[in-house]
Formats: sequence, structure tokens, C-alpha cells
Amino acid sequence: MIVVKHIKMKYLICLLAIILVLSTTLHKEQNEFGKWKKFHNIYDGQMIQTVSESKMKYNLYDFDLSKQDKSIFNSFFIFSDDSSSFIDLDSYSLVLEKDKSGNLFTTGGGVDINVQVVNRKSNCAISVLFCGTRCYPETALWRNESWLEIYGFELNDHDKFIPTIWKFLLDKTLFSKYRIDRIFDVMPNSYVQSVRLKDVEFRE
Repeated sequence: MIVVKHIKMKYLICLLAIILVLSTTLHKEQNEFGKWKKFHNIYDGQMIQTVSESKMKYNLYDFDLSKQDKSIFNSFFIFSDDSSSFIDLDSYSLVLEKDKSGNLFTTGGGVDINVQVVNRKSNCAISVLFCGTRCYPETALWRNESWLEIYGFELNDHDKFIPTIWKFLLDKTLFSKYRIDRIFDVMPNSYVQSVRLKDVEFRE
């Protein structure tokens, strides 16, 4: 009887361990980083640090998006867990409009992309990442209230597309950068259009 109870206890412990691992894995797959990696099929790529932690200087400025535009972009802002701040990946470069049926569409925008972090109470913003033609962010994730990551691509010296992770520790004003050990010869399918802004029609 004692042996049977011991076996049952070991079985229960193993089962709980498996459930914990599956739960952790599922959570990782469901966050933005996991979805972005899955979309681009880069799960098995090794992360390599390309810029070690370095200090950054942020300049505060007023977030001047109009009330109407805020209501349009609001569902695409990425809010921190406590909702005190949000990441704005889109409003600098995209013009979003509604047609007569209330459907969102865009005819494009500027080449440059300015990723902003906005404090909702003060309506002040900082620019954490500015990209021209050599890089483009696709999505982002809050790890906690002051640690955020941005995921996208950079072009290397041979004009190949490299999956890139920009990491920011806002409370310590630290920045670092990583790449995933994969190379895309041509521009990858857009995570922005296919997933993050799937409710927006991109018109030529």
C-alpha cells in the first residue's frame, strides 16, 4: 500500500510538472513575441546580442495626436499592464481613415517610422526608436511597466533582412539590441498588415 501511494505521488508530481511546462510554453507562444516568431517561422533561431546595454537620453515632448485620431489609433496602441502608458508604433507614419461604412483604411504614409512611448496622464511622449529605410518595427511587447521590446527587421550591408529585437529599460534609460540568427533574402510578409493591423485595409 505504501509503495502504491509513493508511485501515485511521483505520478502526480510529474503530471503537475508537465502541466506547468505546457502552461509556460503556451503563455510564451501567445504573447506578441511568440506570435511574431511563429508568423515568420523563426522559432529555432538563436538570439545574438549586437549592441550591449548602453545609456540613452530621452527628450519629452507633447503627444500631439488629435482626439479624433487618438480614437482611431487607440485599438492599435500597446498598453502597459497598469495602462499608465502605451507604445505607439503607427501614428507617425500612417494615416488612418474611415470610409462611409466605418471601415478603417490607409493609403500609406511616410517612409520614416517613429516608435513613441506615451504617458497617458501627462500626455507626454518619448521617441524610443526612429527608423528610416534600413529598419522597420512590426510589433512590441511590455515585459513590465518599464521594460519594453520592439520586434522587426533591419537591412544588413548586403540588403538582406535580419530579424531584430530592440530592448529598452526606461527606468534605467538603457538600450540594447539583438538579432535572430536568420537571414531573409527578400522582404518577409508583413506581420503588421497580416496580424497587428489586420482590420485595416491597405490601399495602393
